Amino acid sequence: MTVEAMHDLGAGLPEECARCAVGESVLRRTPDIVVRYDLALCRTYANRAFEYHSGLRPLQYLGRRPSEASNLSAAQARELEALLADVGRDGIPRSRDVRWTGVNGQPRWFCLLVSLDRHPHGAPSGLLMIASDITARRRAEQELREREQAFRALVEQSPDMIGRHDHGGRLIYANPALQRLLDATAGRGGRATDDFVAEPQAYRERVQAVFSTAQEHDAQMRHVREDGRPGWLEVRLCPECDEHGEVVSVFVVARDITDAVEQRERAHALVRTDALTRLHNRQALYEHGPALLSEAQRHARRVGLIVLDLDRFKDVNDSLGHPAGDRLLCQVAERLAECTRAYDLLVRLGGDEFAIVTTNLDSPWCMVAIAEKIERALATPMPLGGTSVVVQASMGLAVFPEDGTELEDLLAHADSAMYHAKRGGARRFEFYSAEHSAGARDRLAMEQALRQAQHGEGLVLMYQPVVCLGSGAIIGAEALLRWQHPQLGLLAPDRFIGLAEDTGLIVPIGRWVIEQVMAMARAANAGRARPLSFSFNVSTRQLLRDELPQAVSAALARTGCDPRWLVMEVTESLLLENGPHVQAALAALRRMGLRIAIDDFGTGYSALNYLSRFDVQGLKIDREFVRDIEGNPRQAALVKAFLAIADALQMTVVAEGVENAAQADILRAHGCGMAQGYLFHRPLAPAAFDAAVAASDAAQHATRA
Repeated sequence: MTVEAMHDLGAGLPEECARCAVGESVLRRTPDIVVRYDLALCRTYANRAFEYHSGLRPLQYLGRRPSEASNLSAAQARELEALLADVGRDGIPRSRDVRWTGVNGQPRWFCLLVSLDRHPHGAPSGLLMIASDITARRRAEQELREREQAFRALVEQSPDMIGRHDHGGRLIYANPALQRLLDATAGRGGRATDDFVAEPQAYRERVQAVFSTAQEHDAQMRHVREDGRPGWLEVRLCPECDEHGEVVSVFVVARDITDAVEQRERAHALVRTDALTRLHNRQALYEHGPALLSEAQRHARRVGLIVLDLDRFKDVNDSLGHPAGDRLLCQVAERLAECTRAYDLLVRLGGDEFAIVTTNLDSPWCMVAIAEKIERALATPMPLGGTSVVVQASMGLAVFPEDGTELEDLLAHADSAMYHAKRGGARRFEFYSAEHSAGARDRLAMEQALRQAQHGEGLVLMYQPVVCLGSGAIIGAEALLRWQHPQLGLLAPDRFIGLAEDTGLIVPIGRWVIEQVMAMARAANAGRARPLSFSFNVSTRQLLRDELPQAVSAALARTGCDPRWLVMEVTESLLLENGPHVQAALAALRRMGLRIAIDDFGTGYSALNYLSRFDVQGLKIDREFVRDIEGNPRQAALVKAFLAIADALQMTVVAEGVENAAQADILRAHGCGMAQGYLFHRPLAPAAFDAAVAASDAAQHATRA
């Protein structure tokens, strides 16, 4: 067999696990043996633990049955194949202890967990075996039977939960590990000593069965862990007999196998992934969709469903071939992913049909922004070998609960709207109902009003003071944009910034904001010995335009503002997704004298190498980390880590959203020097900000005097 064929045999699970959040890393590092077999009992994947215990390498074991390539004896290989065949025949998971000899010639015991793997449509696709090394436990059990005194010494220190039941089923001994679980169960309202499992009645029946049959009994049972989280126990019940062979007690050894079970469940979850595009598949939609609808119903929120079908996709397959069609579908999937939010559910329904479930909608017209973004993303030609293809799509939009409260109804309605849009020809998307079409028209009306305001008419800048946590003095401000809509009143940015981004209006609006902030900074710092710093945000579209550095330079010349008074805030995603271009733009702005800060630091990105690649001088800790800092030790630890990173890189730090004194005290104790939030000041109009600065200066002068 060639190397390429070997890799094809093992491609299934490893390739999917590499795309899983933790899959491949867990499988590589786990001490448990993980092996996947096809229905012919041939190995298609094995992890490093298998190679360590067997001494085999991929070329030796992939594509072969246990009887063809392993370190097992012929009898052991036949026994393993029989176990696999039993599970493959009836689909019932099985657990069994086996004794195998390792590459060093030493026998070891393993606990095998064998279960059936399935395709998304339910048909069996293979078998998954997880083998845990339980040699130490088996040896301990043998020693426990031989010497009671040694038993006490061993079990008292064992991490396994060990106990003994008398003939009445009462627990007459529990080692510390089991006692801790019993204490935790009692603290949650448990009463009986067998309440450490989720089904105590079934457990009691198993104990009595051991008394009746004098046979060992193994089981996997649900339980609640010491920390209150649900988990799984591997339970072994062993009879202890007197010299006459009568069972006098039952010895129980329980091990928490939650991690192994979760690994198996993660492997099963891969079945819910589309093999071509790596998106969620229809099975995943049917599993996750109802839960999303239930959550939305509890919180009285809307959920949007977009069904998308590529126009004339058959022509691509017919003219360029199915491989080219597959590559096109993968490119479409990538562009759709760029148009959705991290918490949206993007699904390939099959063929050239996709679906997007978008949650937490403020209004139906929010879906229009997504649909328009998809249209623009697909309009860019997609390369396919020596040619390129422009893709168009027809989309149907349905909204929960207005268009249905069940997933099937929403799918049917969105599908109906999609076909209606396809029949319309020029219209690329359509709502299921006329009511929501009116919502789309409302969005168009808002866009027209925003076009009138793009050069400043109706736009308002508020300034939220930034204070020194040590002295309480105002040392700067963040400029916050508002829009005084003619009919809707004063709107916060989340009501219109997305629309401005989608339509490109953010560029002229951004220029207006920058010039207004510069003028404010110059006026506020006139005659000040210690100038105030003013920060402002820039969007992705602004920074990616080549003329931003030139626009900033021209505004500095017009206003006479000192660039050292300005802090430009950018998001982590902007740095990560558009590295070279952004790096050049930021370098140009730094040469002018502006400072650069990362806004909402830590919200969604864990790659920190951009801190060394980009010339960044400051971080802003997002309010989400500050909100629970006094009641959540993990949040406090994260904030402390952020401050340590900033200190090591000699960056300034501003904590956002400080609303109470306890939060301020914790931040101050961790070394945070600056903060903003309602505890100190709400966003202020320019005149009110000037008055707040004057009062702060007077208070500081009085303190020094």
